[in-house]
Amino acid sequence: MIAIARTRARVQCDRVCSLFKADIPLCNAVTSIGECLNYLFDPDSDQKTLIHLFHRIYNALTPGGVFIFDIAEPGQVTQEQNRGFTEGKDWVVLVEKQENPEQETLTRRIIS
Repeated sequence: MIAIARTRARVQCDRVCSLFKADIPLCNAVTSIGECLNYLFDPDSDQKTLIHLFHRIYNALTPGGVFIFDIAEPGQVTQEQNRGFTEGKDWVVLVEKQENPEQETLTRRIIS
């Protein structure tokens, strides 16, 4: 994903690191879009680390600052709605979802 961003984006990607380890400078807003907080992509990711991240973000925000994020909540997968697609000119994204309430996991297979 980083390699694709570097070749296609018009912004310079100066550093790559875990969001749990990144320095958060003083700022007016922090955004986490694309359900980043849901994924178990980091071996250090657990509830304690996530709580610590929220504290770090709070401490980095100026008075009146905002933290904007989205998450995938349980119950979004039904038998009638576990597959879908989105398409545009010259592209398509296929998504298949499986939710396991006992294990509290949501698995998505995404093909683009």
